Amino acid sequence: KQGMILQSEISRRRVRSVSKIARVGQVHVASVLRVDSQHGFIDLSKKNVEESEVHMAEERYANAKLVHTVMAQLAAITEIPLLELNEHITWPLYRKYKHGYNAFMQILETGPEIVDEWKKEGVEDLDFELLEKVFDTLYE
Repeated sequence: KQGMILQSEISRRRVRSVSKIARVGQVHVASVLRVDSQHGFIDLSKKNVEESEVHMAEERYANAKLVHTVMAQLAAITEIPLLELNEHITWPLYRKYKHGYNAFMQILETGPEIVDEWKKEGVEDLDFELLEKVFDTLYE
């Protein structure tokens, strides 16, 4: 979703030129002030975000982008729709590991054997047949 950073919420300091700090289309870490679902407006604030939160949010965004890239490549290789891969693999792993990136790091450390562990644990909604098909394709 897109939102608008209010001019008074861009910085804690005085800003002479808003265009030097933010431009349309740029990605910024901000907190949500208000959501007007009737008109589709989301008012944002950069002023309310701590520096430590910015770093964490940027890292989480980069990791999510990496997960998406990997899943999109897998969808192209396996010819399985990306949405189906996400519903049956990525999202259940997000629920288990709090982030898909953490699950991928676990996969890289242990290899495809992790699937057996997930089966024993009964990871909810995870399609093991689909996951094994993806692993077979990756490790060919």
